Amino acid sequence: MNSLIYSANVIIPVFLIILVGIISRRKGLIDDAFIRTSSKVVFNLALPASLFSIVYKTDFASLFNGKLYLIAFVSTMAVFLISWITSGLFCAADNQRGAFVQASNRGNLAIFGMAVIERALGDTGAATGAGLLAFMIPLFNILSVIALTGWNQSGDRKGRLKSSLFKIITNPLIIAIVLGILFSLLKIKLPTLVATSLSYLAKMTLPLALLGIGGTLKISNLKSHWIPTASASFYKLILVPAVALVLAYFLKVEGETLAVVFILTGSPTAVASFAMAAALENDTELTADIITMTTLFSLLTIGGGLAVMNGMGII
Repeated sequence: MNSLIYSANVIIPVFLIILVGIISRRKGLIDDAFIRTSSKVVFNLALPASLFSIVYKTDFASLFNGKLYLIAFVSTMAVFLISWITSGLFCAADNQRGAFVQASNRGNLAIFGMAVIERALGDTGAATGAGLLAFMIPLFNILSVIALTGWNQSGDRKGRLKSSLFKIITNPLIIAIVLGILFSLLKIKLPTLVATSLSYLAKMTLPLALLGIGGTLKISNLKSHWIPTASASFYKLILVPAVALVLAYFLKVEGETLAVVFILTGSPTAVASFAMAAALENDTELTADIITMTTLFSLLTIGGGLAVMNGMGII
């Protein structure tokens, strides 16, 4: 019972804010314009400030764990290949296959994953997770481009590819984490007024981001792509973390580090997958359905996993 209470205290507050977003959208309190604007604020200001602050304040060198990066890479690549090979079984059209592969792998690490890690593991766990983001975000973006251009040969394919690669290089989250790592390694201290201002920006991240996620979820549309949606959700919520945990077992990764692996690899499909699918002319409706299903069911998968880990004394 204590393990279930622990898990509920970690995961339910996150979902309550998402629920507020769903209700607010239906009541007209927030609309598409609000979601677009708040998403830009989160992506370009609040979230970079949050990630920089987390990494900057910690001794990154002492937290670096090569096993963690290896597990994340191998589990992601394994399921990427599996989803690529099996996409034809679940998707009728080529533009669906790319969307299916991307959504089966690209996790909502920076918002959902970090929110859960901070509540479950505190500052040390958040610093470990933020360091891993510097590796995983570029990997996810590169794999997304490969998936979404793999079957889509229409239009200016080369131009779209160059544009996507440029966005990867200039991603504010990657830049913020890399700067945070450099400041940490070089022991650079920010003036108090700058650090305080960054903390104010960082505090906007969670409520704005989760409200936006809730506002974009469309539960009524799930029936339209039931088979590929359910299959991609299984890959994202079950198969990716399962492969990661097996690798972690053999590499003897334990404790809070194991929990970081589980939360980040088991996070639902990233909302950014929708924008990427649209930019590279893939099926946005299927992408939206997978985002919705994985977000809703992650309450059970991540919540259940945390309860088990707590019961076993891992966290």
